[in-house]
Amino acid sequence: METYATSVLDMTADVEVDETHVTDTSSDSISPLMHRFSECYNRKEDVRMLCQECMVHQCNNYCLGDDGRCKPRECRFDYGKESEYGKCDTAGKPRIETSLI
Repeated sequence: METYATSVLDMTADVEVDETHVTDTSSDSISPLMHRFSECYNRKEDVRMLCQECMVHQCNNYCLGDDGRCKPRECRFDYGKESEYGKCDTAGKPRIETSLI
């Protein structure tokens, strides 16, 4: 199953992500979430940007919650704990070398 998922469906995490990326929801956005697939000019870049928009978790007040105690918060999706309250700088999940499929 792993071989099929990686070779046929191209289901891998080998995508270059931009750590400084901020989601753009303006009307002139180039985000693949804002356009139809038929409007895609560069399929490889479209895949990269789609992964960037949909598969890269960046902690925020939703996943970190806020109990009003002003202590470092922990991500409810297990992406770690922020270094100090309000920074949203969780470490993320560790990289795995073997497939879970």
